[in-house]
Order: sequence, then C-alpha cells, then structure tokens
Amino acid sequence: MASNYMVGGIMGSGKSSLVIALLLGAILDPIVEVEAYVMAYNVDYDPLKPRLKTLVKGDDDEDIKAALDALRALRDEVSARGKLLEELGGDAVKVTRELALKDPRMRPKVVVFDECHELFMHKEYGKEAAELAIKVMKKARKVAITLVWVTVSPTADSLPRDVTRNTSHRVAFAVGDHVANDGLLGSGKHKVGITATTLIPGEDVGTAVTVGFSNKPFEVVRAHYVERNPDKGIDEVTPVVERAMGLYEGAGPVDAPAFAVADPLADILTFLGQQPKLRTQDVVHGLIDLNPGQYGEWSFRDLRRVLDDCGHGEYKTGGGVMHVSRQRIVDAIADREGDDQDDADDEF
Repeated sequence: MASNYMVGGIMGSGKSSLVIALLLGAILDPIVEVEAYVMAYNVDYDPLKPRLKTLVKGDDDEDIKAALDALRALRDEVSARGKLLEELGGDAVKVTRELALKDPRMRPKVVVFDECHELFMHKEYGKEAAELAIKVMKKARKVAITLVWVTVSPTADSLPRDVTRNTSHRVAFAVGDHVANDGLLGSGKHKVGITATTLIPGEDVGTAVTVGFSNKPFEVVRAHYVERNPDKGIDEVTPVVERAMGLYEGAGPVDAPAFAVADPLADILTFLGQQPKLRTQDVVHGLIDLNPGQYGEWSFRDLRRVLDDCGHGEYKTGGGVMHVSRQRIVDAIADREGDDQDDADDEF
C-alpha cells in the first residue's frame, strides 16, 4: 500500500516479468483485489485470471473504453474511500492493514494499465484518461489503491508528465533515447547520469534503472523471471496462483492478517544482508519495504525500542550518525535462542 509504479522499456526488456512478480506477491494476500487492463493481445496475464477480479485484453475501441471506465470508477472510489478514512481512521492519514481488515470497502486494490500509451494517445479517450489518471494518482496511494502503468512507448505524448511526477516507483528497462528515459524516470534524469539508455537490448533483459525504491537517487535492480514455458514443460506461475486461490477461497471473513507474526530482529538481519552496518534511517525504510503490512507505520522510535530491548545499544560513527550493527543483531538473535533453549530445559 501507499505506492504506485511506472514501468517502461523496449519490447522484450523485462517489463512483464517485473509486473507479474509484483502481482504474484499481491495475490498471495487474500484481502487484495487486482484488476488488469491490457491494451494489447498477449497471454502474460492469463495464468493469473482465476485470481483477478477483472482482466480486459485488446486494443479495440471497446477495450480502451473499458480502461477509461475503470479510471472513472477509480476517481469516484478514491473520493469515497477518502470519506471512509475519516470515519474509520480518525486521525489516520492513510489506510492501514488494520483499517482494511475492519471494512471490506477499504481492501487494498492493485490496478494495472498495460500498454497504457494506447489509452493516453487515443483520439477520443486520451485527454480524459490523462486528466483522470492524474486526479486518481494524487489520492489513490493513501487509500490503498496501487496503480501500475506499463508502456513500451514512454514519450511526452504517450505518457502525461504529471503521471510520472506522481509515481513513487519508476522503472526504466532498456530504452532507445533520453526522451524515453526521462519520460519514465523524470525530467533531467538522463542529463545527470540516471539513465537506462546504456542497458543493452537482448542482453540486459530484466535489468532496470529505478527511482523511488529506496532513499537513494537511483538504483539498478533486476526483476526475477517467474518462468512459464509450456513448450519446455515449465510453469512456475500456476502453482503460485493455485496457492493464492486456496488462501482466497479458504479465507472467508478475514479478521486477522494473513502473515505470520513478524520477527523484527530476523527481518533486520535479512535487510542488512552482509553489510556490517547501516544507518537506522535506511533500516526503517528497508523494513517497510520488506513487510509493509507489519512495518508500514514504523518510525525510528519503533526501531529504537527493538534495538534497546535486545541490548543492541547506541552505535554511532565518527559523524555522530546512528547505525545498526549486523554483528550486534547476530549476537542478539544468538542470545535469544540460547535463552529459549534454557527455558525449554527448565520445563523439561
């Protein structure tokens, strides 16, 4: 929740792999709804259809109109959810998982517009679609609606600039020129060296230059390819969809998070990886990205409480900046496991 995505690049660069991976993660949460409007004829989303609320495919006028109607409905929905947020959340500034569980009308929703240039460049619907997209995006994130825009043609005409400006997570796979690059990542990015024009088509498949995934100016990331190739007898997608359907159909009224109880120390260690230390600010953001359902509302104070409880203590560098030490987290987990074993021995 509280994010949206712009994904672009030339054909075959890996756009669909990233989006499919995002959706496979989303549908494993039984309270999430997913709609996909694909303004082309392709089969990328077909395996997910059992778990999708809506799947529209095609580039005929009626298919483009369906995407426009979806934006119209979202415009009304973000307003209605905003009013509900005031009623249910009191002082809450955005939808939390707790609120989403309390009222089905606030359940997280992911809406994909693939080949969105077909919508924005449509002679009859394009202007209205651009205006609606901007209106919806400015309100959607705080009311648990995630928009995912996907395009092979990121230009000023095919992608409204204000849509890019209001996108939190921007992804550029291999692109042909600086115009396409800045259409995805933002004005002036190519000039300062944040560019995907150096990615090699056919070689850097799945690799993208991104903005917004962390507090860094940019990052190069690689999308995982969840493979589905019937000709080779490989299908890694369908088992995930089947598992998602089992969770969805077996959930009934969802009155508790579908996630296991989080272990902050283990999650901190996961985020640190092999880094000997990281700034506390980066760790807080990393936890939020790792498990937004658990850590979405976390601040430095919450992290400090966990660190104090485990005996981590203050850890500052010469510049006086607070850091989290990997070794101290490892030691804390080891001490905890030792205490658990002592307790078990005492009970025996």
